[in-house]
Amino acid sequence: MRVISGINKGVKLFGPDGMDIRPTSDRVKEALFDIISFDISGSAVLDLFSGTGALGIEALSRGADLCVFVDNSKKSIELLRKNLKKTHMDGNNRFLILNMDFEKAICYLKQKEILFDFVFIDPPYHDNLYYKATELLQEFEILKDNGKVILELGSDIHVDNKIGGLICYKEKRYGNTLLKFYTKGNLL
Repeated sequence: MRVISGINKGVKLFGPDGMDIRPTSDRVKEALFDIISFDISGSAVLDLFSGTGALGIEALSRGADLCVFVDNSKKSIELLRKNLKKTHMDGNNRFLILNMDFEKAICYLKQKEILFDFVFIDPPYHDNLYYKATELLQEFEILKDNGKVILELGSDIHVDNKIGGLICYKEKRYGNTLLKFYTKGNLL
């Protein structure tokens, strides 16, 4: 597991012990960021269910202005902090770590009036939290009007192409992983 591109290109990240955390593979991460690469610089990113922080760290490495990492696991937050330190990002103010449940985090972010260009949603595959997370994003209106939501799920999991006000505009399969890209309102 490594940073694919940007200022931290090639830095190997700390990975999890055991199977409690399922990090995004380098292949899937590279494909995801190839799709959004022209829009990531200067963006605000929300990394829900962040685990090791690999997606958010990749976004920061590629020039995102802000990344909010959310995970309710203390073990995940420890790994995230180690990875931020290893990439020398721990001393800047371009990120916020919320060690809390995603529902409380979304409510908190609404109170702080933080809006996002990108939201990565990568929960444990079979917990089926995709619908709840996307509903809350819509309810609390923390996604910018042209914002994108990217779901990472197992290829055996079905998530509708329309979720509330979000519409799927792209879907890519990589082995057992499926990426679904959503945007608000009308298709691009």
